[in-house]
Amino acid sequence: LLVATTAILCISLIDRGGGDDDDGTIAADALYVPTSAPAGLSPNPDASSAPTLSNRTESGLEVEHPPTMVPVMSSPTLDPSVQPSILPTVVSSSTPSHRPSSAPSLRPTTTPPTLAPTTAPTTAPPTPGPTTLLPTLEPTQVITSDTTLLPTPSTTAISPAQQESAWIGLIQSRMPSILFDDKAGSPQRRAMDWMLQDSFSLSHSDDHDRMVQRFALAVLFFATNGPYTWITPSSGWLDNSDLSSSSSTDECEWEHVGCSTEEQGVVDRLELSEQGLSGRLPNEIGLLSSLTDLNLLNNNIEGTLPSEIGLLTIMRWFSVANNKITGTLPSHLSLNTKLTYLDVPYNLGLTGQIPDLEPLSNLQLLYLFETDLTGTIPSSLCQRFLVEAYIDCGELECDCCDGWNETQFSPCPPPSAL
Repeated sequence: LLVATTAILCISLIDRGGGDDDDGTIAADALYVPTSAPAGLSPNPDASSAPTLSNRTESGLEVEHPPTMVPVMSSPTLDPSVQPSILPTVVSSSTPSHRPSSAPSLRPTTTPPTLAPTTAPTTAPPTPGPTTLLPTLEPTQVITSDTTLLPTPSTTAISPAQQESAWIGLIQSRMPSILFDDKAGSPQRRAMDWMLQDSFSLSHSDDHDRMVQRFALAVLFFATNGPYTWITPSSGWLDNSDLSSSSSTDECEWEHVGCSTEEQGVVDRLELSEQGLSGRLPNEIGLLSSLTDLNLLNNNIEGTLPSEIGLLTIMRWFSVANNKITGTLPSHLSLNTKLTYLDVPYNLGLTGQIPDLEPLSNLQLLYLFETDLTGTIPSSLCQRFLVEAYIDCGELECDCCDGWNETQFSPCPPPSAL
């Protein structure tokens, strides 16, 4: 600062010297001019002034300035950016304050680093990729076409002979004892011929359980000489027995047929009491494995009960009362462990020993009177859930049964009293 002040004073004195008296003396008030010089000081003084100042200084010029001149010159700090080379101390103090504040603050706030990752996931192709409609349309079209076209190949691509062979193989895989007599009169043959002309069966041929169930019902109809009233549109069974037309009705809509509320299309009840049925109960009844109720009360069914009754393992209600059943009760009846109601009275042709009823642990109602059955009712049944048990006293032994004496039921006397 001292050097700069001295230089400024010299320059001022030199400029003043040009207009002084010829005797070379400098006016005393010239020493105080620098107080206003900094305001008009040129930012870049000529380089030639330095040598001139030094020449004047060496010639013995004495420059004298008051102490107040140093603080007065502090005003250059107001303009550090104008001449940093002259005032190094001022530049060093101002430069750090501006550069760090501007450079770091601008770079982090600039958008390029932020926009680069932001725009890439937002506008890049990967985003519309998952939202495109192609994956959605493809499965939708496939499902629609499958559900619409599946039944069609079964009626057009397969010949009647091929369809018959396929169905016979399917049915015999469930019950190998079934025979398809070539004679048109057998219930099995008639049932198969009907299915081959039945539009509903042909359109659902791939539903194997449904086809087996539909076949079993058709055999039951033909084997028990189902009434023609069943084949009217209101009843919904077969259109007619001579196959002049085909039925296209779901069997769950047939009269006297009940279907499960839990499994769609599964027959679980047959309420066929007092329908004038005759003939024999066919073995194919065992194909209706979901039956829980089989009521054939008050008909004219004859012959022996098929052993396939034992395949109805979830059956709870079984009645063939007041028919013309002959032979013995099948031993496979003991497999019907869910039975709660067993009703076979008024079948005088039933003879022989009753099967083992011990496994029927859920039995509550047992009616065996007006038959020629013999044997013993297990006492364990009396100790379980048996509520009513009516038998022919003297023919059957039972600790908790009542007997029918043609007018009323009364407890059977002890076996020792008979």
